[in-house]
Amino acid sequence: MYTKLPSEPHSARSPSVSIALPSGRGGRGGQLSPPRSRSPAPGSFADSLTKLPPRAKRLLALVVALVIVVGGPLALRSGIRQRDGLEYESPFGTFGGLDERVTSVQKPPRRTAANDGTPRAGLFKPLAGASSNLNPSVSLSSFLESHFGPPTLPRRQQPHVWLTMADATWARTGTAALHTFVERLNVERRARYGRSKDGVRDTKLVVMCLDEECVETVSKYKDAYGRNTGGGYAYAGYMHNRPQQILESTWPKLAAFIEVLHHRDIFFVDSDVAFRYDPYPYMESLLETYDIVAQENDSWDHFNTGWMWIRSSQTAADAWNEVLQMDMKQTSRDQNNFNEVLGTALLRQHRDGGEPRRKPLLSDFTAKNGLKVHVLDDNVFRSHHFEIDRPYAGRDRSVYVHMTCGDDTLTKVFVAKAQGFWGDVDGYYSQPPPLLTVEHLTATSEDVKQLMKILLTAAHYSNRTILPPSHATFLDVPSTTTSSAHSTRRIYSSFPIPHLGEALGVGIVEPRYLALAARELAGGNLRHTASLGSLLSLLSQPSFSTSSAPTVKLINFDWPDSQHWRFWRLPRTLEHVTTCQALEELPACDAICRGSREGVRVEEPWPSFELASALGEDEGHEWEEQEEAEEG
Repeated sequence: MYTKLPSEPHSARSPSVSIALPSGRGGRGGQLSPPRSRSPAPGSFADSLTKLPPRAKRLLALVVALVIVVGGPLALRSGIRQRDGLEYESPFGTFGGLDERVTSVQKPPRRTAANDGTPRAGLFKPLAGASSNLNPSVSLSSFLESHFGPPTLPRRQQPHVWLTMADATWARTGTAALHTFVERLNVERRARYGRSKDGVRDTKLVVMCLDEECVETVSKYKDAYGRNTGGGYAYAGYMHNRPQQILESTWPKLAAFIEVLHHRDIFFVDSDVAFRYDPYPYMESLLETYDIVAQENDSWDHFNTGWMWIRSSQTAADAWNEVLQMDMKQTSRDQNNFNEVLGTALLRQHRDGGEPRRKPLLSDFTAKNGLKVHVLDDNVFRSHHFEIDRPYAGRDRSVYVHMTCGDDTLTKVFVAKAQGFWGDVDGYYSQPPPLLTVEHLTATSEDVKQLMKILLTAAHYSNRTILPPSHATFLDVPSTTTSSAHSTRRIYSSFPIPHLGEALGVGIVEPRYLALAARELAGGNLRHTASLGSLLSLLSQPSFSTSSAPTVKLINFDWPDSQHWRFWRLPRTLEHVTTCQALEELPACDAICRGSREGVRVEEPWPSFELASALGEDEGHEWEEQEEAEEG
């Protein structure tokens, strides 16, 4: 149960400045000070004008005309600006207009609750003693009304509400990226469209949390400028009343639609959707015409409910209630059942005499219950299936990538980053770490694995983040195509990259990271480092400090007759570091890196710098002696 906070006045407008009016008394003894000068009387001013020479009169007339031409529009524009700010204000904040435009200089108040005391992020457990009633203490409808106003407000005074779901892991990763995108989207749209007739509607992301840690994480989210202004919106009320027959990851979505849709329009977005561009230019005209606007589903004759807008209506709420009843009888994916309720598969077929199920299917249809549906262009609202089924499709047009399939959460997030669909979450790009990279990874499977271990070791002891190459080529793995004799795989299909980073405590960014966070480059020559100790010693030199060399690249590992690194003894921490399984097979949509679901086992912690530097010293000295003998 939450504690209700005392109400306090709220306005999204900037505070007004009061100027004290002069009173009837002033100065010592309450006497007014005499004015220093007197304004000329109207009569004397007119007399002065008549005495001016003709040339002076013409010059004065020109000045007056300039004041009217230039000053008039400015005064009018100022008046319009003031009226615009007042026009869209409501007791629940300003959703549009110019007054809510935020700059990085302003310091907005930290608001963790609505005016009625409803917190932005809460568990909303059932009331004490309500053993037979497990309903949350605050319904989602009440939560939305407290923070965003009643649904009876004109639409232009309401924000667009995006609902998503997250557990603790997603709240730290994909959902955090969604929040960052939405916050920056609001700022950009206010700046771009704030002067339009109807202003601009903000977007509010509400996270329906699946565990308590998610609520705690969302409560610490920051605004578009990285400031702590009260956190994100997290609602965990549906944790407490889920029927046993319904999946944990399905119930909040079903419950929210059934409860809210009869009085409020709703967007739903999966947390594995990573945005790059503003979706509204592609959506707004459709919202005027259709009842449902949703993403294409590349694998079935359905549409995907992971990005979807639904107009408020009792018909829409009833459709989701029918999905719930179907789920109560037999557990299934809500997406499949919702499409079945609407009759999507049959209604999207072509009726022109050709193959009825040829792709693309019909994008517009009227469902069995009368709802008008539009399915979005899958080149613009793109799913990860493209990477597997249509790798030639251009990404520059895509508003987002939806990681509809993937091995696990960490892999989905890394692949989204690698494809260029990620935001500056917590300074990810704007505050780049010192980096360590390598020219390429082309060798036999064992050598590629050894090189990756060396890279991980060097990164750990030099306190750097790994910038991997985009691909790895395995010279001993037959190619699956006729264009090459060797197998080349994307780096995230060569190693379980995000799992390596998490298990070993080493940061690893995506290959395209430098394009978004430009850094200077220095080289570390493996040809002249006889042992692991000499490499670590080189990286600890002042010339390789993080300030002098923000990015270090390991080079010349493939120099002929200088591949001694193959035999370096490395910390046992890396014993279970290996490539993805079945490299001879092409990656699949849910097998980006086969074996990654098992994670990476670490049995021993990293040894100290001194112990790691001492590993393999004998082998290093032997190699130096051998090289000197060959030169002699």
